[in-house]
Amino acid sequence: MFEEEESTKRRLYNLGEMLGKLDMALKTFYDPSLVRTFTWNLKQGGDVIRRFNEFVESPEKEMIRDVLDRFEHMVRTVNGLRESVIHNDANDNNVLICGSGDDPDALGIIDFGDLVYTWTVSEVAIAMAYVIINSQTKQEDAISYAMNVLAGYESVIKLNEGERKALPILICARMSVSITVAARGLKDDPNNEYLKIHAIPARKALRLMLSIDPVQFWQKYRKISNGKPWESN
Repeated sequence: MFEEEESTKRRLYNLGEMLGKLDMALKTFYDPSLVRTFTWNLKQGGDVIRRFNEFVESPEKEMIRDVLDRFEHMVRTVNGLRESVIHNDANDNNVLICGSGDDPDALGIIDFGDLVYTWTVSEVAIAMAYVIINSQTKQEDAISYAMNVLAGYESVIKLNEGERKALPILICARMSVSITVAARGLKDDPNNEYLKIHAIPARKALRLMLSIDPVQFWQKYRKISNGKPWESN
């Protein structure tokens, strides 16, 4: 998805819009089996980070401990986080570019194995986390790139006040889960390249996210223009 800048921004907006439409379709769907204890359920992210952070080396260990403190504060103080079934894994390996003709940027999504009943806002948080992780060659623009996903998502589902407060720390929490789970797995299998795909760049991405405060985060979002983020300066 990360090719020419104009096309990238357009596709990221389309990704957010597609996830918003998917979540709207899933809004009335419920299955009790999807209310589950699951490593990749961000609602349980604090437990996962706490359990596996011991396998992370310093200084990342201290950085992730900071994320855990922020996450737990968010859980205690933020209200209004809606819940529903979500896809829960919109990473670059699961998003397909399937457009042609008049719609060259049409997208599809695969792998519903992580489907879970959780905080709805986790959907866009996870997608944004992976955009930032995978934008290492455009590091100075990584968070701004991710805002295109949010703009597309909010064209379908507007976040409420609580979800807006939670979003930045949920992005950090997903990165932290990736890092800690991989660290645990690499302890047993140091040569597992699959575990390194997102975990290694996630460390740099997490440092970037923690370098800005929520005010700066939302300032970046406000620079997105009128539903056409690829035209923003």
